[in-house]
Amino acid sequence: MRTQQNHSNGASIAWALLAVTAAYFLLGIGIAQAQQDVPVIRNGFRGSMRRAPTLVEKAVAGVEGPEESLLFRPMSLFFDSEGSLYVADSGQHAILIYGRDGRFRSRIGRKGEGPGEFRMPAVSYISWDGELVVEDPGNQRRSYFTMEGKFVRSESLGPVFMSGRPIKTVPGEYIRPGQGGVVVRMSMGGGGGSDEEEEVPGLLEVIDSQGNVKLKIGTRKEHENRMIGMLINRITMAYAPPDHLVACFQNANEIHIYNRTTGQLERIITRRLAFNPKEPEMGMETESSTAPGGGEMVMVRAIPDVDPISDNVAVDPEGRVWVLTHLTTSAVADEKETEGDFEGLMRIEIFSLDGELLATVPLYFAPSMISFDPFGDLWLVDTRESLSARRFEVEWP
Repeated sequence: MRTQQNHSNGASIAWALLAVTAAYFLLGIGIAQAQQDVPVIRNGFRGSMRRAPTLVEKAVAGVEGPEESLLFRPMSLFFDSEGSLYVADSGQHAILIYGRDGRFRSRIGRKGEGPGEFRMPAVSYISWDGELVVEDPGNQRRSYFTMEGKFVRSESLGPVFMSGRPIKTVPGEYIRPGQGGVVVRMSMGGGGGSDEEEEVPGLLEVIDSQGNVKLKIGTRKEHENRMIGMLINRITMAYAPPDHLVACFQNANEIHIYNRTTGQLERIITRRLAFNPKEPEMGMETESSTAPGGGEMVMVRAIPDVDPISDNVAVDPEGRVWVLTHLTTSAVADEKETEGDFEGLMRIEIFSLDGELLATVPLYFAPSMISFDPFGDLWLVDTRESLSARRFEVEWP
């Protein structure tokens, strides 16, 4: 019965997301128009393979164990100071917690509408007060727990969906998505904001520990010319200590480097673009996940035909920017003609903050999330094949 319900819920959610995607696209909600006076660093696919690091797998989480410990539809991840991995899993309707060795430790929450229960949690993180915070769009609320998993309180979110997570910067500050690009209102006319500048949310925002907006970085009005809907052009972000914020536009293939203090866009790193941003050709992509105990959840997405696709971004302890790059078959054909040794559709591209392409790392599986834990190890989350979280030690030559 549970499997059938998961499948039905998944199909409904998939069609709802597809409908909202189409609506936003037709409304022409745009983002990510580059400022004319900002330096643009253009890169191809080629990196110096002599400097490429080796990824040594150390642990795998979420694929073995009891049903309650298996990954189903991971949406976001973060780490505590001990390196434990927290995964907001919308399919399990819970926060799953794993050790650095990949072993399942515990879970918080279950499906429902009561205190401490979730409906497709999308984001979890630790507040400056040391509480575990869970963004729960299905119940349109934000819930707070102790780090031991005891429910504390909840507050209303309204009809919003968080597709990005707050990131701690200096003590007392978060950088988090604003409604200009990453927070999507699940209503046809939502996310529009006001023409009054003080009421227009930032594309990214710096928030202090009291919830006050200290700095707005970009607005929808400033980024409207690309005509790519918010659901279509997902933005991921990372903090590059001590002074920079990195925003990666999934389908625009742009990496924006911002100053954390002033909000100034300092440079734009671009890769090959294969679409007209004002009139993009659209494609359909279907992604399925196997439910614990069997069954399947299917997600259908409309995406622009673009080469490559930037799935996710992270910054390593040395300040290098790691971008998960998803190539199409046409790109692979071009790559083989010029390089002759490409091993797959997925790779990591590593950039300096100055925009130099340092290295490319071919991958043997297809992750969709990338992050570094407090000890400098790389975690890749596979949502397309084995539904696993894998920890790698990074060895540079």
